[in-house]
Amino acid sequence: MSWCKACVYKGADVERIDAKQLKAGFQKACEVLDFHKAEVNALNVFPVPDGDTGTNMSLTMKSAVETVEHAPESIEALAKALGSGSLMGARGNSGVILSQLCRGMAQALKGKEVILLSDIPDVFEASRAKAYKAVMQPTEGTILTIARAMSEFAQKNRGEYDDILLFLKDILRYANHVLQQTPEMLAELKEAGVVDAGGQGLVYLLCGFVESLSGENLEALLEESKAEAPHVETTEEGRDNALKAEKEFFVSFDISDIEEARLLRHLEHYGMLHTIEHTDRGLHVEAYTDTPIKLLNSQDKRGKILEVHVVSTRDHAVRKSEEVQVVPEPIRPQEPEKSKEPLRRFGFVAVCMGEGFTSLFKDMMVNEIVSGGQTMNPSTRDLLEAVERVPAQSVFILPNNKNIILAAEQVQELTEKQVYVIPSRSMPEGIMALFNFDDTATAKDNFEQMKSSLSDVVTGQVTYAVRDTEISGLAIHKGDRIGLIGNEIVMTAPEDEQLVLQLVEKYWKPAYTLLTVYVGSDAEESKAEALQKALTQKWPDIEVEFLHGGQPVYPYIFSME
Repeated sequence: MSWCKACVYKGADVERIDAKQLKAGFQKACEVLDFHKAEVNALNVFPVPDGDTGTNMSLTMKSAVETVEHAPESIEALAKALGSGSLMGARGNSGVILSQLCRGMAQALKGKEVILLSDIPDVFEASRAKAYKAVMQPTEGTILTIARAMSEFAQKNRGEYDDILLFLKDILRYANHVLQQTPEMLAELKEAGVVDAGGQGLVYLLCGFVESLSGENLEALLEESKAEAPHVETTEEGRDNALKAEKEFFVSFDISDIEEARLLRHLEHYGMLHTIEHTDRGLHVEAYTDTPIKLLNSQDKRGKILEVHVVSTRDHAVRKSEEVQVVPEPIRPQEPEKSKEPLRRFGFVAVCMGEGFTSLFKDMMVNEIVSGGQTMNPSTRDLLEAVERVPAQSVFILPNNKNIILAAEQVQELTEKQVYVIPSRSMPEGIMALFNFDDTATAKDNFEQMKSSLSDVVTGQVTYAVRDTEISGLAIHKGDRIGLIGNEIVMTAPEDEQLVLQLVEKYWKPAYTLLTVYVGSDAEESKAEALQKALTQKWPDIEVEFLHGGQPVYPYIFSME
């Protein structure tokens, strides 16, 4: 299929987009995504009842459009309102990425009185660039890939169109084609037999915007454009990040008395170059490698190494995400309620669900509890307002869910307070982090200590499958009871209690000394008591503690430490 204006639908010429059309486009985009959110939710790879991509993106976009409704009717003001509203309302990783796409668009439209055809490629490219910067290791086959596809088509075909509407329709067609290829880019998608949920949500957003301009229903266009998808090459950026992620160590060093070309010739045998720059001392080199000693020895034979730093690739990625996060414009919540208490050195915000967990976190010095977790991801605004209410200058946020970490990190640039985000992926991890807090230490030292303690606890969870799928060779059917270790589904069983017993038996290590089971609201009291008895009888040398968590959806959450 040829990708040019010859294959587009005929329609009335659109030479420019004014503020009124832009506002209507935002509204329609939100409407179309909201209509399809259940469909997008169903594309989630993991069959667990989590926050859901469609719901998160829809709520993020609704927050954005609500802000747009109160903005002055100009291109710049409306685009800026969409960016700020989406950031404040961002929920889940998909919502945060969507907010960055919106903010990139706002940057491209700064100072514009109308949007001309020549502006379209710049808008898509600015959105793509902003979103890629927000993610420390961009992954192909996700919403980022679809954003890139939109930008690449727009850039490649700049000057080939006379009509904005026809141009946008072809961008939409191409993006939907690429979306069908995402299962070939991510093994998880292929195994589950679905396209990427975030990418699908982005396609629906663009579809809604184009429908607003055209007055047409474009579902037929989307259906037709699923076929004959063109092959999409993974970007150099995507390939490099994938290779880097496979390397175990990140090495930085200064070296003198060596030519750059010679250094690079030998470096490639032992690692992958990240950056190299000339300094007063010679060359500063950063690289990824599995064998740091061999890499350094190979260079020391040819030059003079002056200073060396070696960390794990994971730790480096975390540090960089803290240093190079997207820097949003300062946005303040509308007059958040502020505490009249005198400022303390430290304060805490924790995300959790269940009255039992809430009580536990409050007993452990947490000032503000934000309700949320797997069943509902709180927005950046929710977290920001909680931080502002804490009577402390340095505030630690415990997201307690992998899909909330990125939204929490956005808070750091939205407040005058010093905010530290502990990347806790479960409520037991958040509790472990609090156990390792030392009120005599500095905020920075506490941050490092609390973060490093997360690896000392392993979290298990029991829930149910919301759809049929296959993950890592494990056939899962809707309604099955499923057991997770960390964020990985590892087994199924007929009963929740049986799953707990089997998970503990399989994943318990001799170094562990404590098993803590948090009983959810859906667990039967008699069965929970029987489970406690079975665990203590089977492993009499293990300290087994049962606590009321009260969490929904997950009858049992347990930690091994």
